[in-house]
Amino acid sequence: MSGVAFDRAYLDDQISYYRLVLDTFDKDLLPNVKDPQIRVSLQNGRARANDHLREAQDLRNSLSTPN
Repeated sequence: MSGVAFDRAYLDDQISYYRLVLDTFDKDLLPNVKDPQIRVSLQNGRARANDHLREAQDLRNSLSTPN
């Protein structure tokens, strides 16, 4: 695999990864944290992961479609 096909596959994997990360923040970490400082840190980490997800999605959408 090379070129655009490689780029597509890589970005698809990144998108799946960041969706899993966000799911972990939402279902496991944030609902169970008690310390306010740790909660803020987790919320900041979630926001960064969400930014990375959007960037990966934008890049994936910008790739040319397969022939």
